[in-house]
Amino acid sequence: MTIKTHPQNILQEEWIMVLRGYAQKAEQAGQLHPKQLALIFEQQWFKALVAKDYGGLQWSLPQTVRFEEAIGWVDGSVGWAFTLCCGAGWFSGFLDKSFAQQIFKNEKVCLAGSGAPSGIAHILDSGNYKISGEWSHASGAPHATVFTANCFLEERNKIKAFCFLKDEVQMIKSWNTIGLVASASESFAVKNLVIPKERCFEIEPAKAVIKAPLYQYPFLQLAECTIAANMSGMALHFMEECEIHFKQKKYGETFMWENEKLQSIFRKEEANWSAARSAMLEAVEHSWQILLAKDKISESLLNQVSNSSQQVVKVCRHLVNTLYAFTGLSGARMNTLLNQIWRDFQTGSQHAIFIDLN
Repeated sequence: MTIKTHPQNILQEEWIMVLRGYAQKAEQAGQLHPKQLALIFEQQWFKALVAKDYGGLQWSLPQTVRFEEAIGWVDGSVGWAFTLCCGAGWFSGFLDKSFAQQIFKNEKVCLAGSGAPSGIAHILDSGNYKISGEWSHASGAPHATVFTANCFLEERNKIKAFCFLKDEVQMIKSWNTIGLVASASESFAVKNLVIPKERCFEIEPAKAVIKAPLYQYPFLQLAECTIAANMSGMALHFMEECEIHFKQKKYGETFMWENEKLQSIFRKEEANWSAARSAMLEAVEHSWQILLAKDKISESLLNQVSNSSQQVVKVCRHLVNTLYAFTGLSGARMNTLLNQIWRDFQTGSQHAIFIDLN
């Protein structure tokens, strides 16, 4: 395969060696390996979307999306943990400034959390909050320093977001999926926890505390394109491993790669992936430039970002499932890289944001 804008071009070779070199040990341990985490903290990747006011990198959305794809290509679990923890770091633009300065002083800060409103919050006479609840799928939970969670605020009949410190939550080992094992997307819970009112926030552009374009970008489309980019990276990695497998595996008297039917199927899937990927990257770039120039993105352009992100995942699903059918038992063996990528992709593609019942 020859890809002009291959995601590996934005990564240093030593980064790839560390992240992939410890991927198997990370899966065995059920969480990211210390060597992988050391690199992430050294490069401050969990601060990619954290505001510069708090020592963050505050990357642009196009830069973030391209990196999401690249790190997803390197390893599924690392990419998934980065994508979700980095996404939670984006909330820095909406947090109380004194609280944000406090938590982001930590060089190993990492935000994890859940978007499900599975907690109940009550306003106390002091203005603080009393919260109970349990939340699932907090990617990166074992190394998280702050947890974010949505709660139903009964007194106001609305949903609001809150922050809990690591020592305030009970982590529950519940992550039991076929893939993305090392992302350690565990559950967490609190019971009758009282927290200061400063730890409540809302992720609406009008509620942004940091007045930078990054925090004016709508959350839905930001989530769609960043997670879709991650899936694109995993799909590309799967294609590349399939090509290696097909060139080494014989079908009758010849290697599988020499089969014209398989070549045609492979090239078709590759072309569809490339077209869908390009459309999403262009939509993201266009929407970002419009935001910078006009402070507001039209609904039609936001729909393009959503539709192109959803299309990427649909195309990647078809690609992975089509090529998998030709991998034989090598694709089914749990100890092969081919199988691990397949499992990671299948797990990530089940994210609720890409389940379409319309």
